Amino acid sequence: MKFKFFSWIGIFLLIFFFTASVNAAIYYVDQNHPQASDNNPGTEDLPWKTINHAAEVLHAGDVVLVKGGTYDVGGSSNYDAPVVNPANSGTQNNPITFKVYPGESVVVFASSGQAAPIGSSGKEHIIWDGFTVKMTGRRPAVLFQGATKCILQNCIIEGTYAATTDNHDGVIVNWSEDIIVRNCIIYGVKGDSVNSSGIKCYNAKGLIVENCEIYDCYTGITDKEEGRYNVYRKNIIHDIGPGPSISLYTQDGFSTEGIEINQNIIYNSPNIYFDCDHPMEHKNVKIYNNVFHNVAIDSLRSPNLQIWNNIFYNTDFSIIARINGTPTYSNFNCFYPTAKFETGRYTDNDVIYNSLSEWQNGTNLDLNSFNQDPLFVNPEAGDIHLRPNSPCLAKEGEDCG
Repeated sequence: MKFKFFSWIGIFLLIFFFTASVNAAIYYVDQNHPQASDNNPGTEDLPWKTINHAAEVLHAGDVVLVKGGTYDVGGSSNYDAPVVNPANSGTQNNPITFKVYPGESVVVFASSGQAAPIGSSGKEHIIWDGFTVKMTGRRPAVLFQGATKCILQNCIIEGTYAATTDNHDGVIVNWSEDIIVRNCIIYGVKGDSVNSSGIKCYNAKGLIVENCEIYDCYTGITDKEEGRYNVYRKNIIHDIGPGPSISLYTQDGFSTEGIEINQNIIYNSPNIYFDCDHPMEHKNVKIYNNVFHNVAIDSLRSPNLQIWNNIFYNTDFSIIARINGTPTYSNFNCFYPTAKFETGRYTDNDVIYNSLSEWQNGTNLDLNSFNQDPLFVNPEAGDIHLRPNSPCLAKEGEDCG
């Protein structure tokens, strides 16, 4: 008996077929196909021509595979919704998926209007997977507005400079819950103020940003106005500035609570900056298991701020505590080669601690922290894995980085 072996693309499509809902379908968009038309059935032989049409007709469980090319999705004057905005929602087990055809490259941009090319407004369980999105003018690349449980993954956001001090961001998450941004590269988002960010969220809850690389932006990530239980983990954030690498900012009567910043590598960038209008606060923020290279934690009004198991490498000031910004808990951190701290900045009670021992004696914090070389494998070449004899691996199982 002879067997016919499937190509890896065929196997990929079979996996999609057998894991999708029995009522779902796989469709195709291929603008370069000679017979492409939005009047077609959307098969591989008779594909649709535009991603816009796919967004209008897909239902829960449907997958559209977009073949290679540069797609101009047009434009919209509605800033609160992306140009390509799915008409329907998916479900927990059957999301609506927009995915680049395996092995091909798809570039998406909006040529007019002020709306982001892709994203979701008011819908649930939408997945965007594998696209390169170009920013043009002040338009963001991706917008989630009033969305729930949507995912942006494996995408590249190509930023641009805009001569503005207003919002100019790569990915925007507004008044949305449980959004995931993962495995993305975001770069080149620049403007004339800290309002230009690789990622910005307003009133987001349960946002997860993970395994992303963000660089060459004015500000890396801005969590603004009542961020709740958002998590920033396992990202590489570098060469940011002059704005912060991560900014927690509250205004207009909102506070921020339950933010976690963990397992990130942040270097060649300004501080992690907590700023808020009086009497707003940043409550229950946890910062742990990170590597900070020349990056300080600069906090203002931060009840129950907890900082542990981090490596502060080549920093000037490691922890800056302004009004009510002194950590509640800080321990098992590595500070090298210097350890310098400040409390009460911009107040009459300003105190600078020029060594770890001064900080320990003056605040009773970081009693198990130390001021030793973390022994990276090759930091000059960017390899910051820890050597087996690193002191960060020798504190009774406590890994400080």
